Amino acid sequence: MDSSGKSPSSDLNQLDLETVSKMPTSSNNPIGNEFIKMGRAALNQILGRGVGYSKPMSDEELKALKKDDDEFSEEEYLKLRQKIQAIYDEYRAQKRKEEEEKKRDEEQKQANQLARLYELRKGPIGAGADVKAAVSKGSAETGRNWGSE
Repeated sequence: MDSSGKSPSSDLNQLDLETVSKMPTSSNNPIGNEFIKMGRAALNQILGRGVGYSKPMSDEELKALKKDDDEFSEEEYLKLRQKIQAIYDEYRAQKRKEEEEKKRDEEQKQANQLARLYELRKGPIGAGADVKAAVSKGSAETGRNWGSE
């Protein structure tokens, strides 16, 4: 109890929303203004009135909202599922393309190796003939026949 004979809790009960709404705000202090707004909102919620207060919903309204929400959820689930499937399909196509490219590169590498082997097989016969011709030329020039000693 204070000097007036009233308890502090009775003063709180006497607070009226109009009194709170008439509280001065300081435009110089934005933080103070935010605290005042929060206080007003809290008091409105405690007293159950003010802006945004509405009567409780009936069971029919709740069922209708639930139905709408379920329909929306199902649609969004299907859309999300399609997006995920598209990502997987794109990944599979990319993987398949990479595998085909890798296979093509291996086939090209094999073909190059076969061509090189073919050239090597063909090469010594031709190279041997060139060596024989060079030896016979050298023998004719030097007058020696190295094979007939």
